[in-house]
Amino acid sequence: MRTHFFPTFLVLFTVLIRASLVCFAQEDKEGREVFTRYIDNCYSNEDCQPCIDTLRILGFKRINDIGIMLPAWKPVVDNETVTILEGNVIYGGVSSEDLPLYHYTHDFAFNVIPDERSRGLLTYYTDEKGKNRLVRDYIHVEWESGLAASNKGNYCTQNNIIGNSCGFASSGHERYDHIWNWPTIGDWVHVEGLWVFDRGHPPAKTEIHPVRFMATRRALPDKVKVGKDEGSREVYATRIDMYANGNGGAFNNNLPFAEDFVHKVRMSSKNYRVKVEPILPKPSSNSQLRGYIVPRKGDTYTGDVHVEIGGESATIMVNWKSDKVLDTAILAQTVYLYWDEGNGVPVDYEIGTYKVTLNHLRIKTFSDILNRSELRMFSNVGSNYIFLNEWLGGEDDILNKKFGKARKRKYDMDISFTLYVPKNEKFRVMAKGWEADGVNKLFGQIMNQNLPCTKENRKFIKDKMMDWTPVGWGGCMDDFTGMAEGWHVPSKIDTIAHYEIHPVDGLNGDFCPMGDYSLKDYFRLHYKIEKLD
Repeated sequence: MRTHFFPTFLVLFTVLIRASLVCFAQEDKEGREVFTRYIDNCYSNEDCQPCIDTLRILGFKRINDIGIMLPAWKPVVDNETVTILEGNVIYGGVSSEDLPLYHYTHDFAFNVIPDERSRGLLTYYTDEKGKNRLVRDYIHVEWESGLAASNKGNYCTQNNIIGNSCGFASSGHERYDHIWNWPTIGDWVHVEGLWVFDRGHPPAKTEIHPVRFMATRRALPDKVKVGKDEGSREVYATRIDMYANGNGGAFNNNLPFAEDFVHKVRMSSKNYRVKVEPILPKPSSNSQLRGYIVPRKGDTYTGDVHVEIGGESATIMVNWKSDKVLDTAILAQTVYLYWDEGNGVPVDYEIGTYKVTLNHLRIKTFSDILNRSELRMFSNVGSNYIFLNEWLGGEDDILNKKFGKARKRKYDMDISFTLYVPKNEKFRVMAKGWEADGVNKLFGQIMNQNLPCTKENRKFIKDKMMDWTPVGWGGCMDDFTGMAEGWHVPSKIDTIAHYEIHPVDGLNGDFCPMGDYSLKDYFRLHYKIEKLD
């Protein structure tokens, strides 16, 4: 989970939960280590002491414990152990609030209901009666987005203000590109990364943070052309997006200018394996499963990606170690699996083609009263995301002009997506974001999270995060816009239909003056759905 920060006017009361730790490990049939029992969380605080500091403002005394961010994330095993998570995605989107001294950009985050062999990654605690209780039934996953940074002195700003990625979870992205590799609700994922305690939200919970390797099997099929020349034909296919690199976040990356406290990520320490089954039914008992690979923008992986078909499933092999690929390489490829008969599905299996067009966005509430609102908003349609600032921002600066410094309320656009939706499936249109405030000025000023609790370090944190400058006068915390989403099923879509969605509830919480307000109807997104066949 993201780590919160606390200005002078916010009192932090930290409750450190003491519980037993039980951890058993075994190997599954494929030789992978699987944790079958894990109980949190006395170990999360082992060797970690409270760091109490007293702040005095105009006669008021505030006591804060900043020990939960020293460190904020602690490896469950160590920084070299790679943990595997597989399961279904129940949430996905860019975080609206992150600790800036620990990030270059906001995180892309998603939640996963783990498959049976990944359930050992779930977090438990021991209650007052000595019983083991599940903290939550999903695993949180984070990977720094690489987008939307605009402050001076930030490594990412130069690329981000013109709509390009600075790496991390969006390497290769350029302005107006769809973000093809981020998981969304309903997808199945295979994730590999660092298994950590998130100590910033006591009782500490475990999560995968950051990711280094991600394979996403989409819930919706794609339509692709197979064969050559006159023998080519279009078929429906299962899409598996493969994305990997060693730049996961501020404390785990292979950036050339990284500080000594940053852990280098040895992508070549292992080979990566993903076993997947297609989402589409066989046309007949004689159908054979086939696969082919399409490289994506930003791909610099020099080894071979192998797709080994075994009956009605496929194993995707990325031999990073065996092929001696550099740790700094980026894997950005899509694997398509399809049945080699007809159009890839049974003749009675209905798949409709739909065009979704985002028409306009209307801002109903401006959280900044005296200044223009520095809006950053993302949208998810079907299997792809987009960063709306790339369409609505200035020609040479999407973060500090036009939508990035919003004054007017209505923004027209014409952004289209083509979706292929089976009769009994559904798809989502979503938008959410934040309004960048005072903390936005601190992103990329990376502080070592393993600093000792000394007078000098406490003063440094106070000067940066717990004073009116630069954070307080800039509006303090980033303000959430709320989330709007619409779900659609083919049976309820006419030939052409218009929709409007908006946040329906929620409260933005900010201890700056006028920082609390309702998120209901913060914005309205209008879009059109056309049935093409």
